[in-house]
Amino acid sequence: MIGRTVSHFEILEKLGEGGMGVVYKARHTHLERFVALKVLPPERVADAERKRRFVQEAKAASALNHPNIITIYDISSEGGVDFIAMEYVAGKTLDELIPRKGMRLNKALKVAVQIAEALVAAHAAGIIHRDLKPGNVMVTEDGLAKVLDFGLAKLTEPSGPGESTATAVVGTVAYMSPEQAEGIRVDARTDIFSFGAVLYEMLAGRRAFSGLLREEPAPLVDVPPELEKIVTRCLRKNPKDRFQRAADLKQALEESARALDRPVSLPSIAILPFANLSADKENEYFSDGLAEEIINALTKLPGLRVTARTSAFAFRGKEVDISEIGAKLKVGHILEGSVRKAGSRIRVTAQLINVPEGRPQAGASSQARDADMSANRGGHLGMHSTIRDILRHPSFAGFSHLILPWDDRAYDEDMRLTRIGSLLPYHSHVDPETVTSALNRMIDDAASGQTVFYSFYSEAQRQQQPARRNTGLFFFRGRRGAPFAVISPGGGFSYVGSVHEGFPYAEAISRKGYNAFVLRYRTGYGGTVATQDLAAAVTYILRNAGTLGVSTDGYSLWGSSAGARMAAAIGSHGVAKYGGGDAPRPSAIVMAYTAHSDHSSAEPPTFVAVGEQDGIAPPAVMERRVEALRKSGTSVEYHKYKGLGHGFGLGTGTSAEGWVFEAIRFWQQLRTPRQKGPQ
Repeated sequence: MIGRTVSHFEILEKLGEGGMGVVYKARHTHLERFVALKVLPPERVADAERKRRFVQEAKAASALNHPNIITIYDISSEGGVDFIAMEYVAGKTLDELIPRKGMRLNKALKVAVQIAEALVAAHAAGIIHRDLKPGNVMVTEDGLAKVLDFGLAKLTEPSGPGESTATAVVGTVAYMSPEQAEGIRVDARTDIFSFGAVLYEMLAGRRAFSGLLREEPAPLVDVPPELEKIVTRCLRKNPKDRFQRAADLKQALEESARALDRPVSLPSIAILPFANLSADKENEYFSDGLAEEIINALTKLPGLRVTARTSAFAFRGKEVDISEIGAKLKVGHILEGSVRKAGSRIRVTAQLINVPEGRPQAGASSQARDADMSANRGGHLGMHSTIRDILRHPSFAGFSHLILPWDDRAYDEDMRLTRIGSLLPYHSHVDPETVTSALNRMIDDAASGQTVFYSFYSEAQRQQQPARRNTGLFFFRGRRGAPFAVISPGGGFSYVGSVHEGFPYAEAISRKGYNAFVLRYRTGYGGTVATQDLAAAVTYILRNAGTLGVSTDGYSLWGSSAGARMAAAIGSHGVAKYGGGDAPRPSAIVMAYTAHSDHSSAEPPTFVAVGEQDGIAPPAVMERRVEALRKSGTSVEYHKYKGLGHGFGLGTGTSAEGWVFEAIRFWQQLRTPRQKGPQ
């Protein structure tokens, strides 16, 4: 092939050879630039499967545009020669650069972060590499890493999020995940396992596994504990125990890199502005003043460096990871907290966070004080609390897992609530402060002796269908005897986004004096089963209204995304249609960002909120439904908010901010004098 011209590429020299073809250095005769030309050997053109994978490499990789991923210029065939023209990278593969004793920590981390960035981009495009290894990573002289060879990449099938249904065992055994080696279904986490094997080799100078992955790799030597934990977690045999997303892996690597660069100095601390969780924004002066008093007191202590108020308060309202704040302020500890004022009671929650460890200092976290504190054994959550703090909080004992969105996933329990939005792929504008405020409301209610969670299926019903154990109602109380709303959060029937568009809605509704329930329904079974859960929940509330302290008159159903379809279905066809009891239809339906189109001839009054730029549930679909409802005589209020896409929740800080209170007003004004709620 050397010396031959294929299309407009003059082949100059052979660079290497792999299972998917021979790679040559070539010159583009028109543009006068070097390219890498991957050619499928002529004797293998007849292999239809090999050729299909060869073509798929180009299609998969050409969909990616990232500085750490090789750029594809062209794919073509001429004279029986199939080839891909790609970016020529002058450098060495990673397996050529790894010394026998391993790479220096800072260099290894620099390359590792870049590989992780490439995986983040590929996985976001629905592409799994499936053959990540040192030989498929090129590093230039200036340290730029490029991931090569998507010859084994599989575009994910629409049958499941992030999954590939292909079962062919392809890849390199020493870096292959257990599930890939077994030829079973894989998802993006197979790349995370392979990444762990690559990172291990970079640090140790030897492979993590010599064969079929049956043994545990030898412990790493002279590696910081936090970095070793990252490698170990990547190499977990069970995919549920690994990092669930490449973005989480990348962040952990960046934190480890920052820790290496952090200088040893005097003990240091920054006091962040305490969050005002009171309904009255006028109380913010008190929360600011509290933080300022702590700063003034600590500056008097010898041997302690305290960050100035101006620098610390610059992070007010910003969604910045605690490690990033610590790095920018150059401190080892951060004190954060919140203040909630309700009547004559003031509750202060504070936690001291060890920045290098990224978690509250032992004995100094989640401490709250007020006049009636004795029942609140767990204290309030802060924005930098973790998933573990939710799962193990005494106020949520027995149902804490139902607060979180997924039924079938293991959580990274060290994930801080500042990143809780990463658990909600169909949602946007997730505000950690709003999330913690609603969760702390439940903690306060539980501390005062109120029941905050109810099972609406009997034990016999749950034994009959065990999945019903993943259902329930969270209760946010308003005035006793006031009407109630039931909120069905969305999540594409794959998860339940209560933390973003369930609990925050309920807290807002209850502040207006109404009672609000947030539905936890079964996921993974589709809309009909989820709507059956809603019908059962409404029936339960109506039958137990006296015990719950709610009115049976004029209830409303609220839903967002998939949850809005459930609410609308009950509004259209009634509770009994979905297996519930003989119950009245709701007095109002509130729907947010959904493309539900079904309707009946007798719809309840309907309030609709959509985002102008919603690509998941285009507003045009809902607008057709609104028009049909209005033609049938149904009262409809329709709001389309500028600049917003799907899943905006309360819409805090956007054009939709306040829409929930508009919906409450709509519900209230439609009700008869006998049904009037809180005044």
